[in-house]
Amino acid sequence: MVNELTSKIDELGMIRAKIADLRAREKDLAGDIEKLLEDASETEAKGTFFQVNLIKSIRKSVYWKTIAERLKPSRQLIRAHTNYREVVSVRISAKKMEAA
Repeated sequence: MVNELTSKIDELGMIRAKIADLRAREKDLAGDIEKLLEDASETEAKGTFFQVNLIKSIRKSVYWKTIAERLKPSRQLIRAHTNYREVVSVRISAKKMEAA
């Protein structure tokens, strides 16, 4: 079991590291494409296999916590409108190398 667990831990770590690299590359490419499209005053372009559309929108965020704090709700009101749920996650990080 120990060898199987060790193998799966290392595989998960490697996969997450690759995903992080791919997400960083994705962000860089999207930024480059956005700039090139804007410089060309275009909103769409086609590659050999894929096409892109530049879509701009405005997102609205409401800071409910700030609003609630200013209204000074009672603890009972907060408790009555609070839900709890169990969350299980697997956190992985690179193992620190021991000095030889």
